[in-house]
Amino acid sequence: MAKFQFEKLLELARQDEDKAARTMQDAQKRLNQSQQQFQTLGQYRQDYLDKLGQTQSQGITIAQLKDYQLFMSKLDTAIQQQQKEVERYEQILVAARNQWMEKRSKVQAFEALEVRHHANELKKENKQEQKLNDEFAGRAGRHTPENG
Repeated sequence: MAKFQFEKLLELARQDEDKAARTMQDAQKRLNQSQQQFQTLGQYRQDYLDKLGQTQSQGITIAQLKDYQLFMSKLDTAIQQQQKEVERYEQILVAARNQWMEKRSKVQAFEALEVRHHANELKKENKQEQKLNDEFAGRAGRHTPENG
């Protein structure tokens, strides 16, 4: 059977696909971590607001209130920055997924060629075997005791 002429290209395409899959997994992991950080900041903000409410009910000075407001402002800024980070990682994941799909498509194309190649080789072998069987049968027919 003749060797598939694109075997090396198929191997390289599979390697590229594997690399793209790892990149996509890394992007998903970074997105998950970023989303978790965003949620943690949001929960921390809510906890801080609850604490502020409790403190206000017990009485709070203007200086303490300003400190709370300053901290809340910084926390809101951190939350906004983290939201942008989540959006950035979402875009990175989409790009990585598209890259993987492109690489996967290339592998599938080479695999289809390989299947077609093997089918053609099998047909050739079957034809060759049939030809040999026909020749053998033809010779055997000529050497029967009735003919010879």
